[in-house]
This record gives sequence, structure tokens and C-alpha cells, in this order.
Amino acid sequence: MKIFLTGHTGFIGSELYSLLKYSHFSVISLKRDDLKTKDSIHDFFKLHHANSDDLLIHLACVGVNTAATLEDCLKFNLLTSLNLCNVACEFGIAKYVFTGSCFEYGLSGNTNNFLDEDSNLLPTGSYATSKVISYYALKELFSNKNAVIAYLRLFQVYGESESENRLFPSLLKAAKSGGDFEMSDGEQIRDFIHVSHVINYIFRLIENFQLYSNFNVFNVCSGVPTSVKDFANYHWARANAKGKIFFGRKNRKNEFSRIVGSTNKIDNAKIDPFDLYTHL
Repeated sequence: MKIFLTGHTGFIGSELYSLLKYSHFSVISLKRDDLKTKDSIHDFFKLHHANSDDLLIHLACVGVNTAATLEDCLKFNLLTSLNLCNVACEFGIAKYVFTGSCFEYGLSGNTNNFLDEDSNLLPTGSYATSKVISYYALKELFSNKNAVIAYLRLFQVYGESESENRLFPSLLKAAKSGGDFEMSDGEQIRDFIHVSHVINYIFRLIENFQLYSNFNVFNVCSGVPTSVKDFANYHWARANAKGKIFFGRKNRKNEFSRIVGSTNKIDNAKIDPFDLYTHL
């Protein structure tokens, strides 16, 4: 089995790529240029002799770490994804892993203590909206195809190699510098999960793909409600920071008060959300 992987240079993709290569899987990365048109995708799969034994893991997306318009998000997260999958199906690829986002649940997070895979999708913002539209489009695309799909809604994934504008790396950078750190009031409740748990989950999913059929949705989460303030204080103390954290900066637009997942369908439930140094 060959594994075709998009987004291999990203935060989660780079970690997953390393684990798969270390585990002696044959991993072939698709770059952005390979995804530009249906023809370029076709040429790529033809070059690498894609067939029904292979697996496609689609991690690449637009709008996560940088602001993007709805048009830009839809152009890649929807249209490019559909082109990729349509061509993959032409080559007979029958196993797929897609990553979505907990923010597809959006406003449902404020009214449901724990979000399960059947919770209403009420997104706000360009990125989350484009992912919901893409999710429904993928379900429709594969409704009449002989394929197995795992759609993973990732919750608050964090780790050392995140984009430097994200909370966790920004916090560690300030801690190591000896300075202070300013952030929001930190009252938002989130479901933090370390990237090592995410890639371990995907790895075990790949190894057990034969157990699944049709279109499967999974929340990849800890199931542990944690305030952003507690998360920040914990890692600030763990880094032996000399400065102070100043809470109270205005929250970001479209911020939700709570986004926490249910681990009913996950077999590594009740992960410690503070388990930063987990080794696989």
C-alpha cells in the first residue's frame, strides 16, 4: 500500500509524515503545484501508479493559521478537494482520510457540553463554513462509490511545531525569553489534544482500516474541558517562566465560549490535555 499525503509540510502533516516514514510505509507527498488542476493531479497519480490498494490522506487546507476569504477557502477546501478525490476515484483509490475541524460545530459548542459526531454543524467564519460545505460535498461524492472514508474532526491540537502565531508556541517563546505575555481573558473552554495523540490516532486508523466501511466521522479530542487560562498557566509554570501572564486582551472575532468533544467513538478516551511530552 502506498500512502498519498497532502499537507506534509504543515503542523500535523510533518509529524505524521515522519511517523509513517519511520514505520516504513511508502509515503508519497502531493505538493500544492500537484493539486492545481485535475490534469496535474491525474499526471501525479499516473506517475506514481496509483491503484485500489492505496490510501489518500488529505490534510492540506486554506484558512487555518492565516485569514482567508470565503472565496479562497472554498476554492481550495472545496473545489481542489473535490478535484483530488474525483481523480483519485478514477485510479481506483478506495481508502481515504480527511481532516475537518471542531469549529464546524460552531455555535453548537455553546449549547452542548460535549459535542458528538451527530451534533448540529453551525459554523461561523470563512474557514469553518468552507469545511462544512466540503464535508457535505464529500459525503455526496462518495455516496455511490465503493470506498471507505474516515473524516476526522480535530479539536484544539497543539504542539511545539505549530505556527508561531498560535497560542502555545507564542506562550513558550515568551516564557523562554523571560518576558511577560498578554492574551485574552482565557475564560474560553477548549478541548486540548497534543499533536502526538492525533498522529498516533491516524496511524492506528490506517493499520485498522479494514474494520471500517462507508463514510465514518470521528471526533479526535481529549473529551476534557479545559479553560484557555488554565492551559496557559500550566505550561507557563512548566516552562519555569520568570515573567507574568496578563489576561484580558480582547477575544478574537467569532470566538466561542466552549468547544468540547465527546470521546464515545474514540478508543484512547480521556487523554490528559496537558500531556505535552508524550512519546509514541
